[in-house]
Amino acid sequence: MATRRVDAALLTDSSALLCGIITDKDVATRVIAEGIKPEERVMCKVMTKNPPKRCGNFEPAQ
Repeated sequence: MATRRVDAALLTDSSALLCGIITDKDVATRVIAEGIKPEERVMCKVMTKNPPKRCGNFEPAQ
């Protein structure tokens, strides 16, 4: 994520369906804050699973 300069990544399963999202906050609070090396943690243990999906046009929150 740092290499690509992004704050979040959408994760898909083998069928290319959305199965999770991982953010820089997830890494900071669920990995680094616990003293775990990022390369030693499996992302499926850190990601937010089955995030809510929204399709089509929608009004922004006020």
